[in-house]
Amino acid sequence: CEEEFVEIVINEDCINIMPIFNKQFKCLVELNNGDNEIKLRYSDVEKVLKLRYEAVDTVNYDIQPIYIIPRGHDGSYQSMTNDGNTSKDALTKINFALQLVASVLGTKFIEAGSEIGKRFVLNDCQVFDSSLSVDHVRSINQFELYDALADELVKTYGKDVAKKRKYVAFISCTQFLGLTENEEYNYVNIKRKTLANPALGTGFLALLGSGSFYSWPSKVDEVQEAFLNKSIVDTRFLLDDSNYRKTYGGNFATSLGSLIHEMGH
Repeated sequence: CEEEFVEIVINEDCINIMPIFNKQFKCLVELNNGDNEIKLRYSDVEKVLKLRYEAVDTVNYDIQPIYIIPRGHDGSYQSMTNDGNTSKDALTKINFALQLVASVLGTKFIEAGSEIGKRFVLNDCQVFDSSLSVDHVRSINQFELYDALADELVKTYGKDVAKKRKYVAFISCTQFLGLTENEEYNYVNIKRKTLANPALGTGFLALLGSGSFYSWPSKVDEVQEAFLNKSIVDTRFLLDDSNYRKTYGGNFATSLGSLIHEMGH
């Protein structure tokens, strides 16, 4: 097929037009519980895929995402505007990001020789109101922050819960102070001007910051655009954690990779 695009119809009510590169394409599809029908249309050909999705039915072990809001903070994450960056928006982005992680890990298990993609039980993200003040959270290093929040979680939920649960936590009050005109754009300066942006994982807790949330998608049909977004990050106001790519897409890719990495510990 020499076509440039393939049309993908999902359960008759959702249509995606995906570009073809080197005769290949990728498409993320959100399946309904139960039977699903996906039609691939290109040139004058239509292929039909019938897939069945069954929700995970065991709750012995699970993943619990939490959005940690320190005392004195309103829960909003840093963005160019104060619209669309509330704690509610954060929960939506976190829930979706972890669905992407589940998809990545399931795919990797198959690539490693597993007959099926391994999967985990994913709970909805919950807000966790920390007793630590926002000023204190921003003043300590990531290792001190990890220990303090791990202690809070154990005291709140108990030691037994932590034995069968992985908490994936994000700090709401991550703050980038901004680079000035006379400050060189480099990793050292960016890290020096960034507060409360941990990336640590061990045992029952993976802890990360919210500094790249501004670049994250909220639903399936935003993923490709988010990865390909070449908008330049304005480092006077926003954290650039893109491994020197300087783009919104670079920030999304890097932070999603960091999330997968820390969950794996």
